[in-house]
Order: sequence, then structure tokens, then C-alpha cells
Amino acid sequence: MVERGSPIRFTAYGFLAGERLTAWAWPPGGGQEVVSHLVIADGDGTARWEWKVPPYAEPGPWIMSVGSARLEISIPFEVVRASSAAGPSQANEEPSAPSEGPRKSEEGFADKRVVERSSSIRFTAYGFLAGERLTAWAWAPGGVSVRVSELVIADGDGTATWEWEVPSYAEPGHWIMSVGSARLEVSIPFEVVPKSQS
Repeated sequence: MVERGSPIRFTAYGFLAGERLTAWAWPPGGGQEVVSHLVIADGDGTARWEWKVPPYAEPGPWIMSVGSARLEISIPFEVVRASSAAGPSQANEEPSAPSEGPRKSEEGFADKRVVERSSSIRFTAYGFLAGERLTAWAWAPGGVSVRVSELVIADGDGTATWEWEVPSYAEPGHWIMSVGSARLEVSIPFEVVPKSQS
């Protein structure tokens, strides 16, 4: 059990040493709250990470998921309203580890929040180095990643702009577009809906 606005630590086992994983939290209403796009398993294949529950988080039973295309692990936990005395929360009673991977940022946007299958959507992200070489990929609601572009290059102002045509088979729901390098990763939420019949 964890109060809104408080941190909670998670531990998951069974991954490959150094495996790159994605973590995300599922609220009671079924939406998706991205936690960290990159969690790296240690030499024993153990993943450890911490998440600060947003102050607006919906109270109730949540699920924290972490995994790759090879393995996904889900950890249930409960979010409650904040009280006057908050104590530390922990899942699986494991100590936290220093965060690894690129710095996370939300400095970006899409030209539309909702896009139909087989339609194009344009993304813009900031904070990169001039001419920095980046990789873009999209995360489906189920946590599977789709490579969007082998190479995106930031312009002279450190701004990255690219376009993606949503596949006709894309799963409807809340997606996350990520772009970045080993230095910085930017995440942009958007929603995919079935193509209208009009």
C-alpha cells in the first residue's frame, strides 16, 4: 500500500543480465501511466526501480508491469489517499538501486493527441544536442515496442522532428512515442483508434 505523492520501490527477477526493460503502471480505470522507459537488469537478472506515485493517482488496486519482448512481470499494489503521516513503501521488500540509463524528459508533443490507424502523426521533441543522432520507437498498450525510425537527427537547435504512419494493425489504445540516445530520452503520449468508416 502506498499513499499518493509517495515513492514506492519495486523488484522483479528472471531477466537476463543487463537486459533493457520498460516499466509502466496500470491504474484501476485501465489507463496507462508511464513510469520509466528504461530499467536495466543487474548482473543477476534482477530489476530494481522506484516510482513516485503522482498526487492525482486514482486510489485503488494498481498493477506495475516491467519487461521486454521476452518476459513481462506484473506486481500488484494499492494506492491510497495521502494522510498526515506518510511512511516509506516498498514492493518485494528490496532496497532501491541507483537509477540507470538516460535522463527521462517529457519535452515533446504530437501534432494530434488521437490518431487513426493507417494515418500519419508528427512528433517534435526538444533538449537534444545539435546534430545528435537519435532512435525513435513506439510502445503499444501491451508494452511491445515498434521501431519507428532507424535514425532521427536533431537540428541545430537540438529539436527532433519526425513523422510516423500508424500501422493498419496497430492496437487501439494509449501509446507512447519515445526518441532518444544514451544521454536523453523523451516520451510523448498519444492514442490510436480504429479507422473511421466515413
